[in-house]
Amino acid sequence: METGVRSAREVAEALRLAVIAERRAEAAKLALVCELADVYRSVVPVLERPGGPRLVPAGADGTVEVDDFLVEELHPLLGVGPAAAWSLLRQATNLRDRHPRVWGLVQAGAVPAWQGRQVAELCRHLGWETAAAVDVRIAAALGRLAWPRARRRLVGLIAAVDTEAAAERVAQARRDRFVRIEHTDDGTSWLTARLKTADAVLLAEAVGAIARSILAEPGYPGSLDEARADAVGVLVTPTRPGAGLVRPGAATLVVHLDRADVTQPDSIAAVGRVQGGGGLDAIGPVLLDQVRELVAHRRVRVLPVIDLADDPAVDAYEIPERLQTQVDLRDGFSVFPFATAAARGCDHDHTVPWRAGGPPGQTRPSNLAVLDRAAHRAKTHGGWRVRQPEPGVFDWTSPLGYRYRVDHHGTHRLDDHQTARTG
Repeated sequence: METGVRSAREVAEALRLAVIAERRAEAAKLALVCELADVYRSVVPVLERPGGPRLVPAGADGTVEVDDFLVEELHPLLGVGPAAAWSLLRQATNLRDRHPRVWGLVQAGAVPAWQGRQVAELCRHLGWETAAAVDVRIAAALGRLAWPRARRRLVGLIAAVDTEAAAERVAQARRDRFVRIEHTDDGTSWLTARLKTADAVLLAEAVGAIARSILAEPGYPGSLDEARADAVGVLVTPTRPGAGLVRPGAATLVVHLDRADVTQPDSIAAVGRVQGGGGLDAIGPVLLDQVRELVAHRRVRVLPVIDLADDPAVDAYEIPERLQTQVDLRDGFSVFPFATAAARGCDHDHTVPWRAGGPPGQTRPSNLAVLDRAAHRAKTHGGWRVRQPEPGVFDWTSPLGYRYRVDHHGTHRLDDHQTARTG
C-alpha cells in the first residue's frame, strides 16, 4: 500500500464519523430553532395595534406560541425562503413539543433529524394526546427499520389511533385535486396533476389515442414518451387536429432583452427574460425562438419600452400604474432578503415613508420597492430597517442586528465592516 493512502476501513470510519457529526449538527439546528422561537418574542413587544406583532402557534396542537415576525428574522439567517423557514419552524416545534421520545432520539444522534421532521409532519393533523400516543409506539421502530418500512408503520399507526380522521383524509384527498405547471430553464415544463381516477383514465385514453396517431405519421422521429407529450400539446393547441375547445386569451408578456440581443436577433446569443401570467414569471432565460412559441395563438399588444433607469417622480402618495410597472420590472421579486414572492403579487412600498407636506417627488422609483405582505409588515411594525442607497439596491438591518444587501444579483450577507464600506 502506498504511504499516505488510507485503507478502505479508514475511509469508511471517516465516513461514519462524518455521518455522526452531520446528525449532531442537524439536531443542534432543530434545538436552536426551537430555542429562538422561545426567546424571540421579547425582541419586539407584542402590542395590540393593526399590523403589529402578534403571537401565533408555531405548529400543531400543543406547541408554543411565537412572534409572527420570527420567520422574517429566521429565513435570511438560514438562507432560504419564508415558506421553507416556516416549514422548519413548524416541524421542529411539533417534534419537540408533541413527540418527546422521537425528539430525544434525534438529539442523541440515534435518528437523523430529517426522519424526526417527517414524523412530526405526518402527525401534524393529530391532536396533542393522539400525537403523543403515536410517539411512544413509533420510537421503537426508528433507527432500527429502514425509513420506508418505518414510514409505512407510522402511517398505519396514525390510521389506527384515529379511524374517523383517516376516513376524512380519504375524502379530503378528493377535494385536494389540482393541476400545476412548473417551467424549467430548457424550454420544457413539468405538468403535475391530482385527478379523480375516472378523469385520469379518460385523459390517459385520449393522450394514448393521439400519441398512436402521431407515431403513425411518416417520418415522426420521436419515441412513445415524446409522442405522448406532443399529444398533450395537440389537446391544448387550437389550430391543430384533435385540439379542445379552450382558446388562449390575451396575456401580458414582458420581454427583457439586452441591446446586443436586439441588434443580433438571429444569433444564438439572442436571449431574454419573460414575465407575465400563466407561470411565465417562473421561466428562466429563453431564446427568441421560444418567445415566438410563447406568444403563438395569442392576441399581441406592443407597449412602449420602459427605461428602468429613469426616475420619474410624482407628489401624490398614490403610485401611478406606470411607476408600479417600472418598479415591478426593475425588482422582479420582493426585495426582502431571500424572498421568493414574484413582484406582480406584492405591495409597493415607499422606502422612506411618505409624509404629507414633505418634500416634492417622494413617490419615485428610487424611493419605491416591491415587498411581499409579510415583509411589508415586518418593515412597518416588526423592527426591520431598510434604506435604498441607489435605485434597486436595498440595505436591510434585522431587529437582531443582522445586515443584508438585496440587489438584482440576489441577497448578500453584510458584516459591519462591509456595511460601513458599501453604505
